[in-house]
Amino acid sequence: KAVRERRLPDWQPVVDAVAHWDVATPTEDGTTPVGDPVVRRGAALLLEALEEFTRALDERGGSTRVSSTLAKN
Repeated sequence: KAVRERRLPDWQPVVDAVAHWDVATPTEDGTTPVGDPVVRRGAALLLEALEEFTRALDERGGSTRVSSTLAKN
């Protein structure tokens, strides 16, 4: 929707979900993180691609989010 409205997308919910998967124990809501490193790495790479897409949309060439630390896991 943000792209259609010519705004930069906000990937914070995706960042939060990927970060949740790196939690070692179940959270207060009872959900457990994804333990498969392939799934976590794939999600981090997808997030990186989404952020590159956002930078490409941005006329200034900047990004509204930085999550390169997630891609290191």
